[in-house]
Amino acid sequence: MPMSAIKENSTAGPLADFPGPGCVAMADPADQFYAIAQLALVLKTYYEQLPRPDAFVAGNMELYYNRQGAPVSKLAPDLMVVFGAAGRPRSSFRIWEQGKAPDFVLEVVSRSTWRRDRGRKKEIYASIGVREYWLFDPTGAYFKPRLEGYRLEHGAYVALQPNEGGDEIGLWSEVLGLWLRAKAATVEVLCDNLPPLTEPLAERLEGKKVLEVKVQFRREAETSRDATAQARREAETKHDATAQARLESETSRDATAQTRLESETNRDATAQTRLESETNRDATAQTRLESEARADDLERQLEVSPASGRTRRSRPKR
Repeated sequence: MPMSAIKENSTAGPLADFPGPGCVAMADPADQFYAIAQLALVLKTYYEQLPRPDAFVAGNMELYYNRQGAPVSKLAPDLMVVFGAAGRPRSSFRIWEQGKAPDFVLEVVSRSTWRRDRGRKKEIYASIGVREYWLFDPTGAYFKPRLEGYRLEHGAYVALQPNEGGDEIGLWSEVLGLWLRAKAATVEVLCDNLPPLTEPLAERLEGKKVLEVKVQFRREAETSRDATAQARREAETKHDATAQARLESETSRDATAQTRLESETNRDATAQTRLESETNRDATAQTRLESEARADDLERQLEVSPASGRTRRSRPKR
């Protein structure tokens, strides 16, 4: 994993002889992140259940390893476990404040870091007194086997003896008091009461209690993910049904409005027809009145006045 070391001044003292090279922080691949997170959760849960309150488990926390007042020297272990520290650090771990170095460090290697993890970092961790230093290659591309462990003896790291079975490898951590096994892209924490390395790992595990905390975490995560997906599908179905109901309601409302509009149009047409009929009736009556008035005028003109000597024609009775 990428280090966060800052190059030191050569006059800082003995510990300044082991600075990490300066580097640019890079995002970790997803498989490395999950391998670290799973292992940290398992160890934290295990020590809480023992209980062992003096156990501190952290990941990607800045580890300052030089003397206070000297130029900055720091690393950022992927995973570290400390027992009996002076107090729980918050944002970083300073060896001179805690009174000791981490007891256990594990680095998850990548293409850009595996040489440094196996070389310079290993020297630094040995120099500051990290009792066990482990390396894990989740891809299996750089280490065969993919899990390596080293124990500090007389100031230098000695490789731990692995117990292999097929594509699995198990190692005993004296510091953690646990067996760790590399399987695929994860490190599994096994039981703490296995017999010595005289039998294959699978046979020594038979009938023994194996810690299943990590598996349980994964199972709960998958269950939660499935439940979330189901809830999302149900919500989408409900949303679609609501949208369909809204569409049908709007269509029905539009149809009702159209019917109302047509009814009002028909009513207006009927009223217009009635109005036109009444207008025609009034016009007919007016025409009849005008015709009768002309007839009366004509009859008056035909009547003979007594002074003219003409005889007035009697108007026939109606």
